[in-house]
Amino acid sequence: MAPLSLEFGIAGSVAPGQRVSGDLEVVRYYNHGGGVLIAAIDGIGHGEEAAASARLAADILLRQPEEKLGSLLMRCHAALRGTRGVVLSIASIDLRQAAMSWLGIGNVSGIVLRGGPHESYPREELLVRPGVLGYGDLGRSHIPVDVRSSITQRLPPAVETALYRVVQEALTNAARHSKASRIRIEIDQELDTLRCVISDDGVGFEVESCVRRGGLGLRGMRERLAALGGSLHIVSAPGKGAQIRFQLPLGKQQ
Repeated sequence: MAPLSLEFGIAGSVAPGQRVSGDLEVVRYYNHGGGVLIAAIDGIGHGEEAAASARLAADILLRQPEEKLGSLLMRCHAALRGTRGVVLSIASIDLRQAAMSWLGIGNVSGIVLRGGPHESYPREELLVRPGVLGYGDLGRSHIPVDVRSSITQRLPPAVETALYRVVQEALTNAARHSKASRIRIEIDQELDTLRCVISDDGVGFEVESCVRRGGLGLRGMRERLAALGGSLHIVSAPGKGAQIRFQLPLGKQQ
């Protein structure tokens, strides 16, 4: 297989009233051009302090682009202690094997669009984990996630997006609050209905009080599902873990 070629473009802007941007990009080839590391870095806040944090993270990525992504992020995390911190999305592409590894930390996004008439998954979004590089302990959110799904074909685009976003929000909540040792996700289709159950063995919470406060992103999850005719049900109690069940109709989304 001949190595892939890479074309890229970069766009950015400076926040009103600031002289420099806290956003920075990295594109660095490694392994004699056989691989490339790409990152979009967002320094927290605006101005010079945010830009300094972004430059520090970029310097680490540029020095060792061939390293595994997890190791690179932990290097950045340690080096950014005491700074504004950054959030970022990062991808390592093997141009010879046409393979890519990618991940994100914080409020970032990434989208892969695949060409060709026979692509099963022409669009894929980056699954991010919560946090800020330079703050807290990223290791605390390393919770094993077991996924079981009986789905064997593509879902309607609106359902796929809702499923992705609700599961992402649930995993973010579990990582931040649950102190769980394991999370389980089950996704099934029953006739024209998609059903998903997300459960953890964490500390649990008072459902009614949380719903009244609109905490844990529950209001946004309900609204996203309701817009497609779906529903959300939560089962939890202090010390009893948590279970989030939701369903979405498929027929009207085709």
